[in-house]
Amino acid sequence: MVPKKKYASRSSRVKSVDLHPTEPWIVSGLFTGEVEIHNFQSGTVIKHLEITDLPIRAVKFIARKQWIICGCDDGHIRVYNYNTTEIVAKFEAHIDYIRSIAVHPTLPFVLSCSDDLSIKLWNWEKNWEEERCFEGHNHYVMMVAFNPKDPNTFASVSLDTTIKIWGINNTKAYFTLGEKENEGGHKRGINSVAYYHGGDKPYLISAGDDNCAKIWDYQTKTCVHTLEDHGDNVSCAVFHPCLPLIITVSEDGYIRLFNSTTYKLENPISYSRNRLWCIGVNPNSYGAAFGFDDSTVFLKLGSEVPSASMDHTGKIIFSNKTELYTANVRSGLADAEDGENMNLSVKEFTSLESYPKNIKHSPNGRFCAVSGDNDFTIYMAIKGRNKAYGNGSHFGWGNGKGQYASLSGSKITIFDNFEPKLDFRTFFHASALYGGTLIGVQSKTFLCFFDWQYGSLIRRIDIFPENVIWSDDGELVTIVGESSFYILKYNKPLIDSILESGNQVPENYEDAFQVLYADIPDKVKSGQWVDNCFVYTSAENRLCYCIGGKTEIISHMEKRLYLLGYLPRYNRVFLLDKSNNIISYTLHIALINYQKAIIEEDFETAQSLFTEIPNNLYTKLAHFLEKLGYLGKAMEITMDMDHKFDLAIELKDLENSIAILGDEDSVLKWRQIADLAISSWKFDIAEDAYWKSNDSSGLLMLYTSTGDAKGLQKLAQYAVKNGTYNIAFMCTFLLGRIHECLDLLLDSNNFTLAAFFARTYAPSRVVDIVAQWKSFIATKNMKASDTIADPTQYPNLFPGFEVSLNAEKQYRANDPDIDDLLSSVEYAEKAYELLTVDFIEKFSKFVENNPDVSVSPGEESNIKTESQSVQDVDEPIDEPIYEPIDEPIDEPIDEPIDEPIEESLTQPDEQTEESLVDIDEQVEQIPSPEPNDAEDEELPTADVLFQ
Repeated sequence: MVPKKKYASRSSRVKSVDLHPTEPWIVSGLFTGEVEIHNFQSGTVIKHLEITDLPIRAVKFIARKQWIICGCDDGHIRVYNYNTTEIVAKFEAHIDYIRSIAVHPTLPFVLSCSDDLSIKLWNWEKNWEEERCFEGHNHYVMMVAFNPKDPNTFASVSLDTTIKIWGINNTKAYFTLGEKENEGGHKRGINSVAYYHGGDKPYLISAGDDNCAKIWDYQTKTCVHTLEDHGDNVSCAVFHPCLPLIITVSEDGYIRLFNSTTYKLENPISYSRNRLWCIGVNPNSYGAAFGFDDSTVFLKLGSEVPSASMDHTGKIIFSNKTELYTANVRSGLADAEDGENMNLSVKEFTSLESYPKNIKHSPNGRFCAVSGDNDFTIYMAIKGRNKAYGNGSHFGWGNGKGQYASLSGSKITIFDNFEPKLDFRTFFHASALYGGTLIGVQSKTFLCFFDWQYGSLIRRIDIFPENVIWSDDGELVTIVGESSFYILKYNKPLIDSILESGNQVPENYEDAFQVLYADIPDKVKSGQWVDNCFVYTSAENRLCYCIGGKTEIISHMEKRLYLLGYLPRYNRVFLLDKSNNIISYTLHIALINYQKAIIEEDFETAQSLFTEIPNNLYTKLAHFLEKLGYLGKAMEITMDMDHKFDLAIELKDLENSIAILGDEDSVLKWRQIADLAISSWKFDIAEDAYWKSNDSSGLLMLYTSTGDAKGLQKLAQYAVKNGTYNIAFMCTFLLGRIHECLDLLLDSNNFTLAAFFARTYAPSRVVDIVAQWKSFIATKNMKASDTIADPTQYPNLFPGFEVSLNAEKQYRANDPDIDDLLSSVEYAEKAYELLTVDFIEKFSKFVENNPDVSVSPGEESNIKTESQSVQDVDEPIDEPIYEPIDEPIDEPIDEPIDEPIEESLTQPDEQTEESLVDIDEQVEQIPSPEPNDAEDEELPTADVLFQ
């Protein structure tokens, strides 16, 4: 077992560490009186608390309360909420240094021990009341630990060289270990104690200043074994709860891993980080946290992938620590449900001396290879007898009878019929070996494939793989990368023909492989080929399959599962979690074969297979066909009406879209139909769809484009009822109903807009609107109201106002009859003429050319103008507007005018510029006007008028 360092964080001396049971967190208590919470996955310190100036020698998570609890050298226990960092409790627990804290797994109890020779039990549900005090040690009490198999008992160790076993309901110790010299106890003070988590051994382990760790049987009260490999005080020792390991740390700077069954030293580790003080483990992690003199370190000690294998008949062999068990998934198929644990009868298979790293059935299922760290054993899958044994760090099966290969260092040994055939050394340092049609050997930067007959290099691929998975026929191979995977086709007939002719394959033969699908973006955790379909589990906890380079999701999983195998007869795929629970999901082989035929464009075969596919998979199949571009077939078979509608829209099938939608009241879908009808020139369908989708903007666009006055009138009435006043205003304005536009503005209290609109289009109503404006403003600010100018009081501020009134009178009196609105095309053709008519200018010129004609504002006139207006619609819009118009008024979008009119407005000639200068000079000489009815009233400024 080779540990991998996953995280390290520099700090002052770390005296205590603990792992969170569910989150990837480490809590560290520092000699400087600080507490840090680390996330070892993201590699960051997520919380930092400054507790005190004295060392913190004990810190623990209380996850069910979202707390951390720490014991300090000032004798106080402090409790904090680790989410908010707010203090929950603080109290004096001891009169000397607090050395250790233990949290009861179910009850609201906390144990603490101290240099004051006492152990105390605290109850947080009783406001941290002291339940009991345990005394009996003659020196500093260094650590306490609850028994995981019997939480009502606990152990304590002291520098008096003894281990005492207590009950939480009794203040006297049940018994003492190591008290007598003949019991094999420690010769110097003991620093730590920890229980074995398994149910098969009543063991605990202690670590002392005599440079050794001792394993004790607390039932027989004897020392079982002594570990004497350290060169200095052993600070801490624990049994790992998930792995068959004993971990010890020492002031000599070494981490040592021992096999918990054989007590054999597995691996000594040194990171040159000075002394080690503490270890943190929990039952849900395959790693461990360590406290150094200058840092907190997290190591991954084993693989979370369970050791298990399934053959083609459904027989499973799996491990639980050093025990192998067997089960058959077919026994639980009767009541199997997708995503649920299967009820299987489990039998013992055999026992191992060491922890298995990998279990793999042979291709024919008759044998099973169990690999350890440096050796492997081949068992007969049915009887469980040993068939062969060998040395090697990695093992891989071949396709021949009794064919397999092992890797030891850089030496590869090939076996045929369980007998050594040949061996050779690689030209690089090999780190892994993969079995299959070819032998895959991995280095740090590339992957090499060798043939089984001569050990010749077939192909080198520059990739660092995490796994290599071959199909059963040996023609397809998946190379799993760090964040993606590749599917290659092996030219098996070509290579076989070269080998059968007695020749060797040219080294690094490029024609040996063809890349079918490269860099498929998904992180594969486990996988297996089912015919030409690659089924796998992803890092995002999805069960997927890849066929033809297209990835399909079978199911989203609630937890991390690993693929075991597939039984085509039962259309089920089987998976395993790290607790050895078997879970299954449905995967129809007919569906896979149909998709394969579609990809190969074998539509005749696909059609014949379609009848074998259950109806509940039609929608899933339709999505697959849609990805490949077969939209018509997808629309035909999908059972999801929303999907069917979307496909009809994408196919621009207007008739089917309407039929599929039926009477459904979906605004979005009817709007899609309206847009599709517009693009198909079906304006009657578009109008109906816009009304059903309540799309006022679309109706405005449609009616203005087609010149439909009655439609605009209907839309205006609808818009008023529904509060879309900008649409109502635009419709009324386009109908030429200026006074009703003003009524809309007034009813919505938009007096400012109404006044300026009237000044432009209906001067006869300016005086009345200004009066209403002033009254409205006066209710809020009288001074502001007085600054609004009335044209009747300040005629000098409204030059030409009298002429505007007369021009309006003539315009209204000489309206020609027009049958309907102009369509968008006609409007574009006449836009220039319509936009450049200036009735005031025409009226002024007429008066100038006819001085004998007198026209007053209140009189009718028979003067003819060249203007044309739009005929009013017969039915007026009488609905009042109750709310102000908050949205801007949408102008209809017209086609561009060929001859722009802005040029004459923005580029005046020289004569016009001289006239403007003269006007400015004359304005400066005009004296300030006086109001008609108040000589002392202050005139409004232009800034106020146009606010």
